[in-house]
Amino acid sequence: MKIEKIVTDYNRAYDRLFKEQTSPGPFIQFLRAPPNHFYCFVDCISSIDHAIEVWNGFKQSRVLRRMKYEWLYELMGLTNRIME
Repeated sequence: MKIEKIVTDYNRAYDRLFKEQTSPGPFIQFLRAPPNHFYCFVDCISSIDHAIEVWNGFKQSRVLRRMKYEWLYELMGLTNRIME
């Protein structure tokens, strides 16, 4: 959701400047915040990568094929906590 907001803000600012040819202010403001955007992207990508590694660990052990509901529920909860 964080990345989606950053991309949405960029698209709106870009459209106002280049498509609508109105105010450059929002686009300039967006460009002034790249370190914050970069850290957000890195944080989100790191979380996604960690969640993938957890799932790959279960997949490689073949536990997913015979996983009980309770274990799957716990795995989904862990994935959700990682992605927050």
